[in-house]
Amino acid sequence: MNVDMKLNGSRVEVRFPYSPIILERLRTVPGRRWNPEGKFWSIPAVRDCLLMVMDISGMLPEMLPADLRGIVGGEEEEEEVLDMSEVDKHEFLTEPYGHQRKNLARLLSHTRWLLADECGTGKSHPVCNALMLIRDVSQLHYNILIVCPKSVKSSWAEQLETHVNLNYLGVEGTKKQRQEILSGDYPIRIANYEQLLHNNFEKTQWNVIIFDEIHRLKNFAGKISRIARRLSAKAIAVYGLSGTPAPNGLQDWHGVLAALDPEGVPWKTKGAFEESFCYKSRLKGDGPFVISGYRNVGDLRKIVKKYVSRTTKEEALDLPPKVFETRSQPLQGEQKRIYNELRKNAVARLSVLETEGTLTAANVLTESLRLLQIVGGFVPDDDGAMHEIDEKSKVDMLWDCLDEIGNKQVVIWTAFRAEANWLAEYLGRKLRCTVSLLSGETSTSDRLLAIEDFRKGNSRFFVGTAAAGGTGVNGLQVADTAIFYSRNYNLTDYLQAQDRTHRIGTENKVTIFNLIAQGTIDEKVHEALERKASLQEMMLGRKIEDIL
Repeated sequence: MNVDMKLNGSRVEVRFPYSPIILERLRTVPGRRWNPEGKFWSIPAVRDCLLMVMDISGMLPEMLPADLRGIVGGEEEEEEVLDMSEVDKHEFLTEPYGHQRKNLARLLSHTRWLLADECGTGKSHPVCNALMLIRDVSQLHYNILIVCPKSVKSSWAEQLETHVNLNYLGVEGTKKQRQEILSGDYPIRIANYEQLLHNNFEKTQWNVIIFDEIHRLKNFAGKISRIARRLSAKAIAVYGLSGTPAPNGLQDWHGVLAALDPEGVPWKTKGAFEESFCYKSRLKGDGPFVISGYRNVGDLRKIVKKYVSRTTKEEALDLPPKVFETRSQPLQGEQKRIYNELRKNAVARLSVLETEGTLTAANVLTESLRLLQIVGGFVPDDDGAMHEIDEKSKVDMLWDCLDEIGNKQVVIWTAFRAEANWLAEYLGRKLRCTVSLLSGETSTSDRLLAIEDFRKGNSRFFVGTAAAGGTGVNGLQVADTAIFYSRNYNLTDYLQAQDRTHRIGTENKVTIFNLIAQGTIDEKVHEALERKASLQEMMLGRKIEDIL
């Protein structure tokens, strides 16, 4: 459950998605007040009151604004003492930043560790060098398994080429031959998460395992997560990387921590974890139980801190600011008519499910995505085929942004493949320029070419879906402007896509435009992402008409 807290004088404003459990527990906080005009609660800006709200909502201290972290204090924090001796002796192929040197020391001091640094801070650099130093210290040949999203496999091969002496790790040959070995055979193997289902990785003893974007394992009960835990249990060292390790709430920590250390975490079942840290309530009527609040957050935090470190970009890098601008206008003409008609039908269908007690978040998501596609200018039929709407209100907003930006390189993100494909063709034809395109259909070779063309300035636009391009893309920071033509409820994709232009190598202020169709579900998505709330949280205590 995501809660926003803001210091205002001697009090703290508290805003949260409706939850009867949080509301009930908030009323036990001394000195709380309800502000009917602003529609928020306020509490005294004192440590004990803040700790009560944090426990109710599941917030960890690092999630708080800096001024509130100062009030909460660090009584339980111990000063971190890092042994830098091996790091200082190491000869780096590429010089690290200071925070990367510290991360390397952390990895060498712990055999199970998660680097939860913000996106764009360069987490792979210390991991690559840890592989070298583990081999250096042990004088043993290790089998190394790197598990990552499919879109990142080629990036990992490049990272290893850049930061690691591969001959020293037993990988020889030309660069092309080495990359084929990295993707096909050990001593180093790069695999995507889905491959764990179809390949018998358990026949090999993987001594060192890296789980990149480890939040992919947040579902403790999932088949891929179970396989990952079995591999992890037999490994000597396991490292995780993710800028968003628990994107949906504290419940995600169960699967993530269990993947890091399946023998060490105290909860062996999903039920045991939820009983310790979660409150549950029914979604709607007789619908399924969902997590609606948290408890004992301090206890969970102590366990998390045994495995996790986090460095923000503000702490690690001297990056220019990131500025957000919202552009909005209502739908017009045929697009507006189609949207209103299909929204009315969607509300009717979901209302029937709610009455029957069978409404789920999946039902709402399906209807939401259909409406979002219409807002972007496409109508899906019953078979899933996309039909283009001639009049697209977002194109007018896009042109306004481009006129303001001028003749610069721009990154444009979409939620759907049809939008990305159409925009790439449309912009290339209208402006007679080269456009790099990246979607779920893009092959690995075309993906690398698209990124390289944009990085070298051969393409004016980089158009991609946030799901396909949010991870494993490095080189877009040559642009200082990103436009989100459309977004969905996936907070992780949104944050990751933002940081493709705001990361190591960024030189100018980065401006991020969000295009929103007034009076549509676009506004609901914007509200959810601003509050970092999930669709499930939007459903709690809301009417169907308010969700769509």
